[in-house]
Amino acid sequence: MIMTVSLLMLVLFTGIQYAMFSERTWLSDLGGGISNGAFSYVSPFSISHHSGLFHLLTINPVLTPEIALIDPKIVAFASNLSNPHPLYVQLAGFGLTALAILGVIRGIRNREVWSLMVYPLFAFFLHVVVGFGLTAYNYDLYMYAGHYLFAIFLLASVFIRKVMNVKLQKVLFSFMLLLLITTMANNIVKHYSTLDYIKSSYIELENQSD
Repeated sequence: MIMTVSLLMLVLFTGIQYAMFSERTWLSDLGGGISNGAFSYVSPFSISHHSGLFHLLTINPVLTPEIALIDPKIVAFASNLSNPHPLYVQLAGFGLTALAILGVIRGIRNREVWSLMVYPLFAFFLHVVVGFGLTAYNYDLYMYAGHYLFAIFLLASVFIRKVMNVKLQKVLFSFMLLLLITTMANNIVKHYSTLDYIKSSYIELENQSD
């Protein structure tokens, strides 16, 4: 019913837009916009690019990485891909991903799990299979967003909820709590250092221009 009402609302508002804006709607330039804009960032399979996609798609959006000024001409800041992640970042990222995968396996017959799986699977298809964003890989503009990450956390919680052993469930809950604290501490520190780095880079660029 929700899907039916949503589709009817989409048709209704598209019709209103068609009538009010000289027969132009959001559909008018969709094809051209995608082909000229979005798909210009698509890149074919590349080992050098795909080898780092796991971190860009799963770890970096959760635990803020170090950044670098990679293009002074346009003042472009992005993740420092040459700097390896600390061990605690690797453990947290891989641990969360492992719990999410176990959640999928444990709840594979559950409709809730299937509805959540759509988000990371679409991201995987878009960035890994289609290669969207790989042309701008060094800038990690698209892969860094991680709009699907809520599904990773929820899938991990599915596994924890379904664990029958009370002691093991408490251990996993404690791990998730530790992950939360680690993530918060890491991101607070990294955000401050990132802002300081950006500020100092701008000052240095201004001094060079003078």
